[in-house]
Amino acid sequence: MSNNATSSARRDGVGSDGVAGTSSMWWTVARREMSVKIRDRSLLVSLIIVLVIVAVSVGVSLITSGTSDDKPTSVAVTDDAGAAIVAQAQKMAQQTGERQILETVRTTSLEQGREVVTDEKAKLVLHHEDGTWHLESGDEPPSVTSGAGQLIAKAVEARATADLAQKAGVDPQQAVADGTVLPGTVDPGQADNWRDTVATFMGVGFAVVYMFTMMFFGNGIAASVVEEKQSRIVEILLACIPARQLLAGKIIGNTILAAGLMLILLVLGCVGVSFTPAADLLGTIAAPTAWFIVFFIVGFLSLACLWAAAGALASRTEDLQSTSMPLVMIVMIAYVFGIQAAQNHGVSAVVASYVPVASAIAMPTRVATGGAAWWEVVVSILISVLFSALTIWGGERIYRRSVLKTGGKVKLRVAWRSTDVVA
Repeated sequence: MSNNATSSARRDGVGSDGVAGTSSMWWTVARREMSVKIRDRSLLVSLIIVLVIVAVSVGVSLITSGTSDDKPTSVAVTDDAGAAIVAQAQKMAQQTGERQILETVRTTSLEQGREVVTDEKAKLVLHHEDGTWHLESGDEPPSVTSGAGQLIAKAVEARATADLAQKAGVDPQQAVADGTVLPGTVDPGQADNWRDTVATFMGVGFAVVYMFTMMFFGNGIAASVVEEKQSRIVEILLACIPARQLLAGKIIGNTILAAGLMLILLVLGCVGVSFTPAADLLGTIAAPTAWFIVFFIVGFLSLACLWAAAGALASRTEDLQSTSMPLVMIVMIAYVFGIQAAQNHGVSAVVASYVPVASAIAMPTRVATGGAAWWEVVVSILISVLFSALTIWGGERIYRRSVLKTGGKVKLRVAWRSTDVVA
């Protein structure tokens, strides 16, 4: 078979021996990229550092949460019935060996009780209204599944059960209401403020994870390309595999690794939160975290080909800093924009949630605040997908037209206007 026939067969997915072709060589490249990165010492060191930070954070949270139980929790009550419930809750804590200490703050009215909480003279206020017990705090709705709130809820349930034993023909629905504690806040607007606070912390966390992962693997892609170009190994590779498949393997392999690392970081964060007093927030952050994963993958794909193109434009490792600087600026701008959007849940957050790359941080943050409708998320995803298609096309074009050009840094305009160097 002639050289032309061999080349034609290779492009058609059939090797020179008629058995195997290059149609799946991209996966071979992807596996090699993943195996090399997994054995990379810098990646392992980064993971160890993150693990240590998470472990220290969890340890500090456990220590602080453990010492906080020794401090009395003041509960404002408006009548003798409320005081009896607090006393019963304290008795139950002693019976079960819990370290929670409750103390009663007497008030003459609900308004005074709420004022006491607002002035931070009490942490909670317990009152009976419309046939139901209410437990309120000054900032966030108190949990009735842990701590003082759980003890008070159990005490209310115990009292309702005792009352039912003395009643005949009681209404079942009223019986359920008598044994229910509804968490709330002194100021209903504080609940929204608490949600915004959670969303802010989530947005900052998303931004940090996004920047770290994007910079680490993006620079890795560019460095891999320029190393192969500088050592002329790329010439051997392109004699065996089409440029598109070589590029696809690099992009897919690094995308899988980046998504995997991001998942590890998010899982570690959730595990750490589960050991802290904020464990009740896990249900709240589930949906925004899931959307962040989707946006991250789309956003990474949108820049991965551009990182490869930046590596192809450089002829030496020393050139990489200048060729990749525009991408570094894009990531940093998205990071800063995302941080500002997370802290200011206003017009800037809405705008950022539709801007590709920045939307990976801003839109999940808006989901956390409850300020984004489902169709807004879909529209933002579609915009990011279209942007990714555009950058993949442009990055692949620059890569093919500059990867074999040596002798100095290739100018972007020259690479864009030149003819294809490889298929």
